[in-house]
Amino acid sequence: MKTLIKLFFVCAIALGFSVNAMAEARPTQEETMAEIKKDFGFVPNLMKETSKSPAAPLVYTKTHAILANAYLTEKEQQVVQLVVSVYNDCYYCVDFHSKFSEAAGVTRADVLAMRAGKEPSDKRLKNISWITRTILEKKGRLTSK
Repeated sequence: MKTLIKLFFVCAIALGFSVNAMAEARPTQEETMAEIKKDFGFVPNLMKETSKSPAAPLVYTKTHAILANAYLTEKEQQVVQLVVSVYNDCYYCVDFHSKFSEAAGVTRADVLAMRAGKEPSDKRLKNISWITRTILEKKGRLTSK
């Protein structure tokens, strides 16, 4: 968790946010939980537990907002997150991203295939799944050197 929080602050500073401005703009725990409930319809247990740290839920809400404007669609983002969860053997994360993958439009058959470490049948999702797994397996080193 400490590494995740440090990563958030490094990224925020790199993007030009000042630490003081971020502290002043920090929502309350109640506001953060309300935002998460609005996004998901409920507050996942993991978010309830991490809310004990003022910065942890903020990492989720701000990352979620940034990803909303990403190149990948919500469906594609969920495929990436599901493949990463399977790779990391995070059972909670696999269940979570399986549900959200289906909610984003991934077929049940494709979700089950990815959970089993296989490729989905949808061609674009197959490519996204493959490159995600390749990046993980090669630890980001995609050159032949």
